[in-house]
Amino acid sequence: MASSSSDLVFEALSEDTITECLDVIAESFDVEEPVNYSLGVPKTVFRMFLQDHSDTLLKYVTPESQSLSYVVRDETTGKVVAGFINYPSAESIPDHAMAQFPNLGEAFQFLNQYERGEDDPPQEQQVYIAFSGVLPEYRGQGLQSRARKLIIKSARSRGYTHIMSGASSYPSYRSMSALGAIERSRLVYKEWRNSLGGVPFAAAPEPHVAWCMMQLKL
Repeated sequence: MASSSSDLVFEALSEDTITECLDVIAESFDVEEPVNYSLGVPKTVFRMFLQDHSDTLLKYVTPESQSLSYVVRDETTGKVVAGFINYPSAESIPDHAMAQFPNLGEAFQFLNQYERGEDDPPQEQQVYIAFSGVLPEYRGQGLQSRARKLIIKSARSRGYTHIMSGASSYPSYRSMSALGAIERSRLVYKEWRNSLGGVPFAAAPEPHVAWCMMQLKL
C-alpha cells in the first residue's frame, strides 16, 4: 500500500538519484503509457533509451540548475517513487537514441512542425518537460501537479519564459491544461500515419486520444 502524500517528499535530481529516477520512469511507462503501449517497447529497452539521455541530464544536475528536475521519495520506505526530468528546449534528443525508435522520431518531428508566431520565444527561453513517471501505486495523489508547480517556480526564477511539454497521456494533458497551457500541435493516435503509411499508435488505450505539444507562458 502506498504511503500518504505527507510522506512523499520532493528532492532535486542529483547524480546520486538519477539511476533510481530513470528506473522509476521506465517502470511507470510500462503501465498505461499510450506511446510505449502502442509500440510494444519492453521496459528494459525503454530503460536503455533513457540511459542514452544521461549525459544530457547530468549537464543540468549542478548546484545552479538542479531544481529543473525532481524525484519523489517515500520517506517511509526510502524509495524513489516518481521522477520528473526537464531541461532547456535548446537541447535535442540524441540522434542515436531516436534511431532506435523511428516512429517516435517521426512523431516528434510532426509535433514540432507547428507554425511559429511573433510571440513564440527562442528555444533558449523555454524549458522542456521531457520525461515523467509515477509508480502505479502512488498515482492519484497529485504528484504530477505538484511537480509542475515546482518546475514553473524554478524555471521562472532562472529567467525562462515558457514551458513546453509533449503530453502523451491524458493525465499529462489534463495537468498542463489546468495550469493554462495551450495546445500547439496534436497527433491523434488512431489517425496519424508514419512515412510508411502505418498507424503505429493505433493501439493507444482510452482515454488517451492524442499526443499534444503544450506551451505554457510563465
